[in-house]
Amino acid sequence: MTDPHLAFFSGLLWYLEARNWALEKIKSCPHGSHLFDVQMYHALYFTNLVSAFDHVSDHLKDDKAAQQAFIFRIESGFGDTGNWEYVRELRNAIIHRGLNPTSAAHGDGTSVFALCPVTIQNRWHKKSHTCTFRYMVELAGPLQSYH
Repeated sequence: MTDPHLAFFSGLLWYLEARNWALEKIKSCPHGSHLFDVQMYHALYFTNLVSAFDHVSDHLKDDKAAQQAFIFRIESGFGDTGNWEYVRELRNAIIHRGLNPTSAAHGDGTSVFALCPVTIQNRWHKKSHTCTFRYMVELAGPLQSYH
């Protein structure tokens, strides 16, 4: 693949398809699921979500105005909740620090619902981030508007 635009779209398509696949698994996670599977679905969702955002931002690096507009659109889509910072640090904690994003969950006898970690700290443990949602599937739900 020598066309940089084709490579960009191919990469973006991969991230979004993987994210969508993981979300379907999160939404339909049956009670009694293997814990590794539950953790994998959630980790894949958030790592691919943020990777897609980063991929677009990197693609726009030569057009600073477009890059800043994209970043502003993503960040403002979360409002003043702090959820974007939480999602980004959640992804970083999963990838770089081995965080299990599903260490606590509730079940209703049919499905499993992973709880959002109460706080996520940055890598220096100097800043903590919280989220406005109780369940990971709720946090992922609003993020579907970015596809």
